[in-house]
Amino acid sequence: MKKTHTIVHKLGAWGAILSGFAHLLYKTVSHGYVLPHVLFFGLMGAVQVWWGWQFLSKKKSGELFLQAGVALNGGFVLMWLVTRFINPPFMTSPETFEIIGWSVAILQLLAIAAICLEKTKNKNHWKNILAELVIVGLVATSTMFALYGSGKMGEAFFPKLVSTGHHNVCTGHSCGSHH
Repeated sequence: MKKTHTIVHKLGAWGAILSGFAHLLYKTVSHGYVLPHVLFFGLMGAVQVWWGWQFLSKKKSGELFLQAGVALNGGFVLMWLVTRFINPPFMTSPETFEIIGWSVAILQLLAIAAICLEKTKNKNHWKNILAELVIVGLVATSTMFALYGSGKMGEAFFPKLVSTGHHNVCTGHSCGSHH
């Protein structure tokens, strides 16, 4: 079990690091025409890389650090899913499902699995494990609502930053970010 735990821990850490780089590099370029998205994905991607590196090096492992990882990775996954059906902040139409989005979501789910394993490694009763999973879900959902809500509130303060078109820096639909 210890070897499996170590492998999942490393996979989860690298999942967070790689998805952070995807947010930091890919999303800031593909959403370069929407300034709030560039700022959001740049900052959050950098935080995600930092968190993943701390998790990988085992420099931090306390409850608050693990919950921050759930909030970060889980909030991103839920935000990604929700914005396929409703307009993201500062945009006038939902985004589409694309391969890179699915890939990043899977990497973030790996990070969440590693966090859950870390949080439940000393718990052997299914009720304790189930309670941790409920907490993980609540933290991720709360984060998604906070991120989405604050973005939508930002639209009221900065209405001129709302993008009315999909002027992606990539050509055609090959980028996969928008219709």
